[in-house]
Amino acid sequence: METLTFIANLLPAIITTAIAYYLQRSQKKRDARNEERAKARKEESLLSLDLTMSNAKLSYACAMALKRGSANGEVEDAIDDYEKAKSAYYKFLNGQATERLQEK
Repeated sequence: METLTFIANLLPAIITTAIAYYLQRSQKKRDARNEERAKARKEESLLSLDLTMSNAKLSYACAMALKRGSANGEVEDAIDDYEKAKSAYYKFLNGQATERLQEK
C-alpha cells in the first residue's frame, strides 16, 4: 500500500516534467526557425541594398552620359555592377525558394 501511495504522490511530478520537456523542445525548434528567418532577412536586406546602390550608380552614369553626350565607359561599369548585384539577389531568392520547397 505504501508503494502505491508513493507512486501516486510521484505521478504529478512526472507528468509536469514530461509536459515541461515537450514545451521546451518545441520552443527550441521555434527559436531555431526564427533565428534562421532573421538571418535570411538580414541577407536579403543587404542584397537589396546592394541592388539599389548599383541601380543608383547606373542611373547616375546614364544621366551623366546624356549630359555629356557620350558614355565614356562609366555606363558599362555601372551595368556590370548592376548585373552582379541582380545575379546575387536572384541566387538568394532561388535558394530561399528551394529551401522552402524542401521543407514541405
